[in-house]
Amino acid sequence: SEIKIINKSGNGPITILVKNSRIALGWDLGCAIMVQENL
Repeated sequence: SEIKIINKSGNGPITILVKNSRIALGWDLGCAIMVQENL
């Protein structure tokens, strides 16, 4: 499985991409996070 960590900005949301699944985490609750399934 491949795990990719993308940091949008210093205090921005961190998107963790896992094979066949994606988990989105962010400190800024006011920021909209879109999660898409990319198979």
